[in-house]
This record gives sequence, C-alpha cells and structure tokens, in this order.
Amino acid sequence: MRNTGNISNGLLFALSRFAPRITKVNVYIADHNGPNGGIDESCQIIVQMPGFTNLVAKTVDSDWIACIDRGTTRIGQRCSSSSRKQVSLPGA
Repeated sequence: MRNTGNISNGLLFALSRFAPRITKVNVYIADHNGPNGGIDESCQIIVQMPGFTNLVAKTVDSDWIACIDRGTTRIGQRCSSSSRKQVSLPGA
C-alpha cells in the first residue's frame, strides 16, 4: 500500500517550519518480502538543506502507515536538531 497522501501530509506537518531552507526531499519506500508479510516495510527520507550534509531518516516496520509516520516524525526531529546546532555554533 503506497498512499502518497499519507506521505505528503506527514512531510508537510513535520517539515513545514523548515520549508524556506529545504531545497529537496526524497522519499523511498520498499516492501522487501512482497506479500509474505513480516517486518519488512521500509521508509527512507532524505532532506537537503544548504549548509548541512543530507539529513536522513530510515524506519522499518510491519505496517506501512506506522513506518511512514515514524519516518516523517524522525526527519522532522533531525531538521530541528540540525537547525538548533547551526544556531548555537559560535560565529553562526
């Protein structure tokens, strides 16, 4: 199940406050075992922001919705953390 609405809404919520600084977002989702089930759904989100290396969040779960939700939450946290670190650097 690849519901782009879930991905778009989650990313919008997690990243909207960083939007002016984001230049690119890539989302990769995969089902490694096909219909066999198991904990094999993965989501990888890569965000590019000037002045940072790529920010990456990877999650694996047995449920697509949970996997995407955790991935979007995690990338939002990474963006927030990186932004705070940049502000707190001397001379920044």
